[in-house]
Amino acid sequence: MGAILLNIRETLTTEVIFGKLPVVVNLTNGRMLNEWSGLQPIDDLKTLSNPKANAWAVQNIFRKRTAYENDRTHRTRHPLLNLRIECELLIFIAQTGMNLAQAHQLKIGNFSYQSYSRGYKVFRVYKGRRKGEVEFEIFSEYRQVFDQYLRWRRENFDENEVLLFPFIKTRNRSIDIPPIFAALKKRFSELNETFVGPRMLRQTRTNWLLRRTKNIDFVAQANQHSPLTLIRNYDKPNHQVALREIADFHVVSNATNEPPGPGNCGSRTQTPSPSLHISLEAPAPDCSNPSGCLFCLHYQDIDTRDHAWSLLSYRHLKVLELIGQTTTPDFTQQPVTSIVARIDEKVAWFESSSPVRNEWVHEAKLRVLEEDYHPKWDGFIQLMDDII
Repeated sequence: MGAILLNIRETLTTEVIFGKLPVVVNLTNGRMLNEWSGLQPIDDLKTLSNPKANAWAVQNIFRKRTAYENDRTHRTRHPLLNLRIECELLIFIAQTGMNLAQAHQLKIGNFSYQSYSRGYKVFRVYKGRRKGEVEFEIFSEYRQVFDQYLRWRRENFDENEVLLFPFIKTRNRSIDIPPIFAALKKRFSELNETFVGPRMLRQTRTNWLLRRTKNIDFVAQANQHSPLTLIRNYDKPNHQVALREIADFHVVSNATNEPPGPGNCGSRTQTPSPSLHISLEAPAPDCSNPSGCLFCLHYQDIDTRDHAWSLLSYRHLKVLELIGQTTTPDFTQQPVTSIVARIDEKVAWFESSSPVRNEWVHEAKLRVLEEDYHPKWDGFIQLMDDII
């Protein structure tokens, strides 16, 4: 919509408005608008396309159309003048955040600019004083567009027109009534494009500022609202913001640390705690010992093929340790036995929980049998093989 508004305003210069009809507005999307400024498009005149039409009637039509086109005054060109003002007013509202009633009643004057953040504060200059109160704030990129509009306005309206956006009223309509943008709505309908009205423009601008600044108080002040009014009436859900906030929430709530064991650690403080029903022979939870991870309350299995391979490779390492320990005849009293049993419980659950996980475990067992161990444990296994 913004591109179309700019195309129209850039086309409707003073020379073009008071030049030959129709005015052709070429849009950046390759389409065009033919503006007849109140004249009926010539292709729509049935008399001209009727071979039996009276010759005098045809001549009379051309005579009136020529006279209309040659009358290059506000009487015949006010549709084009009003069309450009509609564009300028909507762009102004989108840039300043001012509501339609306020913007429509703004008075013309000499304006001065004061640099402010990424834009300007615009002051009205009064006689005898350098400047008065701030009228509105604009982005720096809009200043050139606004200055162009002020020059165009001076070319086409005299000093008696006090409004900044002086619509030429027809059918005795009051100048106090804001425009309904009928001309632009009609053209957007012809183009099959969505027209965004002043209220939605302000709402879009407000939400854009909220996403950029993340400062409710600042945006409320910029839009002349209380923070409560801003949140209640203007703040709307945004898909990208929601995705980022959900991701941030999961990062905080499901924070994991890199543990020495085969899984993940869900502790934020990295303080080991024994899991429920831990056996007496099991190693105590320890953040530096891989075996201790398996019996810690914060241990988390990973739902991946790689994790199944890591578990079974670590199990093979523990079995090698068990074989290498000959000091205690009863293997059931060895802490390593508790570790192997713990891994077997996890592997059994993986096998029975779903066909996909069952396939992971089957593949991991084959890899271990083929002495293709997980990289995390491969070096340790080779050392144990050399010792045994």
